[in-house]
Amino acid sequence: MDYQRPIHVGAVNYLNTKPLIYRLEQRSRPIRLTLDFPSRLADGLDKGRFDVALIPSVAWFRQPHHCVLSDACIACRGAVLSVKVFFRVPPAAVQCLAVDEGSRTSVVLAQVLLDR
Repeated sequence: MDYQRPIHVGAVNYLNTKPLIYRLEQRSRPIRLTLDFPSRLADGLDKGRFDVALIPSVAWFRQPHHCVLSDACIACRGAVLSVKVFFRVPPAAVQCLAVDEGSRTSVVLAQVLLDR
């Protein structure tokens, strides 16, 4: 293992991520930190651009070769109200849903809501 090669870490650039990455770049082993949308981090991890990344939970279920390194996560108790679905027609009449590219978990949650 090459301990001189930087570890490439991907994390989201959201305020609730700061405790997980605080002072990460000041470690003795070189670390290269990339901040991006969760969906892009998942793509980058799949393509080998990151050694480790904070990815959406749904991305982990879709890629069985990924492994969980720790139980650290971004979570909350209660509603976060980050997934909003707006309709111009009744939900049963929706044929197409435009989504934000940033969160795959939100997209899956919207699909579950529409399915019900």
